[in-house]
Amino acid sequence: MRQFLILGIFIYIYRSGKTTTKEIAERFEVSPRTVYRYINSICEAGVPIITKAGYGGGVYIMDGFKLESLFYTEDERRKIEKALA
Repeated sequence: MRQFLILGIFIYIYRSGKTTTKEIAERFEVSPRTVYRYINSICEAGVPIITKAGYGGGVYIMDGFKLESLFYTEDERRKIEKALA
C-alpha cells in the first residue's frame, strides 16, 4: 500500500507541475507530515523534488527532470497513470 501511495504522489506532482502539500494530503487522504516523508522517499530514489514554504511556494519537480523510459514501456506507464488517476 505504501509503495502505491508513494508512486501516486510522484505521478501527481509530475503531472501537476506545481502543487501544495495540503493538496497532496487531501487527494491521498494522508497527513501533511506523511506527504513530507513520502516526498523524502521519492527524493532518495533520485527525483529532484523542490518544496518551498510561504507565498508562491509549493511542491514541484526541478526543471529539466524527465521520467526516463528505462523502467517502463510507454504503454506500461500509461496504464500505471490511468490506474492511479
